[in-house]
Amino acid sequence: MTEQTQQPIRLTAFSADSPYKICQAYAAGKISREQVIAELGSWDYKPRAKHDPIDGLPLSNSDGTWIEVEVAANVGLIDEEVYSQAQLLKNELRNAI
Repeated sequence: MTEQTQQPIRLTAFSADSPYKICQAYAAGKISREQVIAELGSWDYKPRAKHDPIDGLPLSNSDGTWIEVEVAANVGLIDEEVYSQAQLLKNELRNAI
């Protein structure tokens, strides 16, 4: 956020071509904590995949959805604080539109 406007800033350039790969870059030390939060918060996520009511498995591909961030957190690529801060920024940016 800038101090003048107190509005979050949406990034338009990213270090990788998917949210999961952004998390991998962070885990490998290629991008900073602040950058991973900014990129995950700014990503233009696809709608969440619908799930089969019987087995609970996704009916469509989860590429480009927030699910990629959830998976990255579950496997330890990002910690809970990064996850929470990215989600907060994502919601702030969505509400600022």
